[in-house]
Amino acid sequence: MRSVRYFAGAIAVPLVFAVACSKGEKPDAFVTATAKAVAGEPQAIYDALPASYQKDVNDVVAAFAAKVPDKAWDDAFGVLGKTVKVLETKKEFVLGHPALKGMVKPEDVAKGWDPAVHTVSTLVNSDIKTVAGLKKLDMRAYLAGPIASIMNDLEKAADVASGAMPGKGAPKLSELRAKAKSMKTTIVKEEGDKATIKIEVEGEKEEITEMVKVEGKWIPKELADAWPKGIAEAKATIEKIKVEPAMLVQFNAMKGVLDPALDGLLAAKTQDEFNAQIDGVMKGVMGSMGGRPAGGEVAEAPVPPPSDEAAPEVGAAAAGAGAAAAAGGAAVAGKPAKLKKPLLPSLKKKKQ
Repeated sequence: MRSVRYFAGAIAVPLVFAVACSKGEKPDAFVTATAKAVAGEPQAIYDALPASYQKDVNDVVAAFAAKVPDKAWDDAFGVLGKTVKVLETKKEFVLGHPALKGMVKPEDVAKGWDPAVHTVSTLVNSDIKTVAGLKKLDMRAYLAGPIASIMNDLEKAADVASGAMPGKGAPKLSELRAKAKSMKTTIVKEEGDKATIKIEVEGEKEEITEMVKVEGKWIPKELADAWPKGIAEAKATIEKIKVEPAMLVQFNAMKGVLDPALDGLLAAKTQDEFNAQIDGVMKGVMGSMGGRPAGGEVAEAPVPPPSDEAAPEVGAAAAGAGAAAAAGGAAVAGKPAKLKKPLLPSLKKKKQ
C-alpha cells in the first residue's frame, strides 16, 4: 500500500505542476499571435480570438454565402479560373501586348508575375470558388491552408509592386514581416481580467496597449470594444445585399463575351493572334456594359432572359472572393470595425 501511495505521489506532483503552468495564456498572447500570423501562420490570430468571436467570423461568412446566387458565383469563378490559366500559360503574350507596354515596363511586371499569379490562382481555385464551398468554409482551415501557402508569394509580389512605385514608395512587406519577428512584449501590469503591455519593435517607437480577458483569451481592449458593433454592421450590410434581375442580364452578356474570348486567348499561337483577341474582348466588354454587346474579333453570345435567380454584377462577383475571406479576414485580423491604431507599431509607415 505504501508503494502505491509513493507511485501516486510521483505522478501527482508533475501533473499539479503542469496544470499550474498551463493555468492560462499571458496578456501578450494576442500580440504574439499577430506576429506569428505575419510571419506565416495566419491561423494563429484566429486561434487567439475568443470562441464567440470565432463563431462570429464564421457566421458572417455563412450569412454572405446565403446571399450569393449559386450559379452566378460559380460561373464568375469559372471565368476567373480561365483568366488565371491565360496568365499562367500566356505570360509572354500578355507582357508583349502594346497596351501593357504603354503603361508599365514589362521587365518590372515580369519580376513579380509568377508569385502574383500563383497567389491569385490559389485563391480562385480554393473552396470559395463555389457557393457550396463557401457555405461550409472552415475559416481556420482556410487560413492555415490556402492563405498560409501564398504568404511568401504575396510578399514577393508586393515587394516588386512597392519597388515600382514612384519615389520611395510604400514600405516593403518583407521589411514589415522582418520587423514583426523582432517584436518584444513586456507585461507592465496585470490585475484580474485587465492588463497593460508594452510593445517594442526595432526602429519604431514603443507602444503601450491595454488588454482585457474575454472568455479566457487576452485581446486588445480596443478590439473588444469595437467587435460587437463591427460584427453587427457587417451582418447588417450583408442583409441589405439585393441582386436585381437586370444584373443577371448584364452578367450573362459579359460572360458571353469573356468566355469565348478567353478560349481564343488560350488558343493563340502568336502575339498577333493574342493581341487581336484582347482588342476584341475589350470592345465586347464595353459594349455589354452599355447594354449593346459589340461585335469584333470575339463572337457575341445571346443574352438570356432574366430568371428568378438573380446574379451579381461581374465586379461584385469578382470582388466576392475577397468579400468572403475579407468578412472573416477583417474580423480575424482584429478589425471588424476601424481601429484607431494598428496592433503592431511595425505596420505603421514612418514619417519621412
